[in-house]
Amino acid sequence: KQTSVAVSSTIYQLAKNPEKQQKLFQELQRLFPTHEAEINQNVLEQIPYLRACVKETLRMYPVVIANGRSLQSDAVINGYHIPKGTNVIFPHLVVSNDPTYFPEPKSFLPERWLKQSEINSKYK
Repeated sequence: KQTSVAVSSTIYQLAKNPEKQQKLFQELQRLFPTHEAEINQNVLEQIPYLRACVKETLRMYPVVIANGRSLQSDAVINGYHIPKGTNVIFPHLVVSNDPTYFPEPKSFLPERWLKQSEINSKYK
């Protein structure tokens, strides 16, 4: 179920952002020029924009809204002493949509996940 939600959410974001869809189309067309083109590990390593689109979608709509852990030993996190047995929760949905960490959090910006070299060479 989680994979289908991620895929459908990515397709939705691409449909809402035709310029991003066009960039992805160009990347895929370059790697798969014919219907018979083979999908292999080499090709999968050459699709940074597709990976960036999926990462950006998962940032906007995480599959799980949070992860929790029960500390097995005392810990110090950001200067705070947290005793063993305390439940610690990382709220993915909140953090990934906070402008402190992700400028323009409501915008679909796959480019934020690309390395500078990938941006300069392919996606200007």
